[in-house]
Amino acid sequence: DYMRYQMYGEDISFWIGGDRGAMSTNLVKYWTLVLIMGALGAWIYYCIEGRKHTGVLSAVIIVTLIALDVLHPCTYLWVGRTKMTPEKAAQLTWSQALVTRGWWEINIGRLILNQTVTGVMKWLGPAWFVLMP
Repeated sequence: DYMRYQMYGEDISFWIGGDRGAMSTNLVKYWTLVLIMGALGAWIYYCIEGRKHTGVLSAVIIVTLIALDVLHPCTYLWVGRTKMTPEKAAQLTWSQALVTRGWWEINIGRLILNQTVTGVMKWLGPAWFVLMP
């Protein structure tokens, strides 16, 4: 495949069967999820043990910025194409909603994929690097 790409310029990321596109999407989904979970794990470590050591906070902040950078792509890949509509979600009772995957997908998407969070994320990384000595 790599040789076909180099010699003929053939796009090897997708093909008609869709296997490679699905595999690429899954790789990105799980890799971004691992980065986000790693940041959560770093903060848990910092709260439990890391304050006793020097230099841990700066490493945790950098890992957090990386996780925030991949938060939107990760959220979009996991919940961007939900089959549940807002109308169906509104008809669910609370007990049904809490155990329905589509309801969680809609609400997590609303929480993260909105203009306010996007605006904050857009300026957070550059602001940190300007303020950092």
